[in-house]
Amino acid sequence: MADECKFPKNDLKTLISSPEPIGSFGALSESQKKMYMYNICELMTLIHIDQHKKLLCQQVAYDLDYDSNQLNVIVERFQNKDQLQFG
Repeated sequence: MADECKFPKNDLKTLISSPEPIGSFGALSESQKKMYMYNICELMTLIHIDQHKKLLCQQVAYDLDYDSNQLNVIVERFQNKDQLQFG
């Protein structure tokens, strides 16, 4: 995913080795919230996650002002490889 977004490998290694909190979700712009949501849903479809991790993803979606139904619809679109369209 980092390659697709042209995210520098050195920056990715730094981020993974010492992640920083994003602070308040409320401080994010709508486009940032959409990107976080998109990334969460993409990860949920790319890797097998257990129920605990799924609940964690649902909590993050809620914190981003998305409900669990919206999360499920977006994940389903990834699974069906449909074109994603936000808001």
